[in-house]
Amino acid sequence: MSEPFYIKDLSGGRYVQPASGYYGSLILNSDVKPTMEWRFVQIEGQWGYIEHKSSGQIIHPSFQSTKATANSLTLSRLRRNVALFAFDQVNNHIIHKNGG
Repeated sequence: MSEPFYIKDLSGGRYVQPASGYYGSLILNSDVKPTMEWRFVQIEGQWGYIEHKSSGQIIHPSFQSTKATANSLTLSRLRRNVALFAFDQVNNHIIHKNGG
């Protein structure tokens, strides 16, 4: 498991955090708060789960999709292959294993 980190939306400069109550929704916020901390849990090679530190939930494509896009991400306690991500540190991107 990695050290805690923040996820910043480079296009808008805001940070990803769960909506109030941690019930699945993700929002962007300008202020950095402890509730915005994430950890990377390596599962297979470069792939792993992006886990919300406080709740233990992971970033997951919405249940209507198997590909991750900015508008289709949610939080879930389910740990499935569809929720595997990797970090492209050269281009500063998060990559979804299913290509989204």
